[in-house]
Amino acid sequence: KAVRPDAVTTWTRLGALLELVPAEPEVEALFLERRRAHDWRRERRSVAARLGAAWVGPLWRRSTAWRRHFAAVRRGELQFWYSAQHALAGVSPVLVVALRDAALVDALGGDDLPVLTLH
Repeated sequence: KAVRPDAVTTWTRLGALLELVPAEPEVEALFLERRRAHDWRRERRSVAARLGAAWVGPLWRRSTAWRRHFAAVRRGELQFWYSAQHALAGVSPVLVVALRDAALVDALGGDDLPVLTLH
């Protein structure tokens, strides 16, 4: 259905424009998500700098079950902790994998299950 140009008023145009703008809860949710992502990236950079690591972040590791761990790549090794707070507090890593040849260097508790496969 064609719209007559003389029937389009300023209020009609304003109403159409306002319908395109997201509602406040949608906008707030979008900004909240962006703030969380920014804070998460800033925290990761901070932890990486404090640990002297080339990369830090969450990784899944299988022992008796799949678990999310905090991991860092530093000094040519992939190191796993239960959390970033453990790593920053100087707790020994749960698992250390040498990245030169992907050999298992150390595992706490005699974990002899397949832990990591690198191809």
